[in-house]
Amino acid sequence: MSNAERIAKSVERAAGKGLDAARLFLVARVKETLNVPAPRKRVVSHAGRMYYRAATPATPDAPPRKVSGAMQRSATSRMTGPRSAVVVVSAKSPEGFSYPRYHEVKTAGQAGSGKHRYIAPTVEKYRRELKAIVGQEIEACQHP
Repeated sequence: MSNAERIAKSVERAAGKGLDAARLFLVARVKETLNVPAPRKRVVSHAGRMYYRAATPATPDAPPRKVSGAMQRSATSRMTGPRSAVVVVSAKSPEGFSYPRYHEVKTAGQAGSGKHRYIAPTVEKYRRELKAIVGQEIEACQHP
């Protein structure tokens, strides 16, 4: 193995370690963003199931507020390759609706979707810190 190949492997390994640290930092910041409590009230569904609902409407363009804490608890991340990672917020309603995605991504046919983004604004807010952790430029956050 040539010296150039050893240096290239070393740089790739360091970038992966930096990305790993950055994803952990980002998940912690996303959890902080989702930790703003909403005033809530207890509601009973038609089926007799008790749950909580926000007592006041959410502020437009603000991150979703915490009602049960399920979104905050479900925020996680993982490395998907040596130089790629993903942040996931996987909470679902009891009926199976993926409300974290509803808040973050504007989707045709879903009125109100994308109005309470929380991941992309958190990336923007901490872009400088993330760049310092990774040690390289971070591409703009884009959604599928």
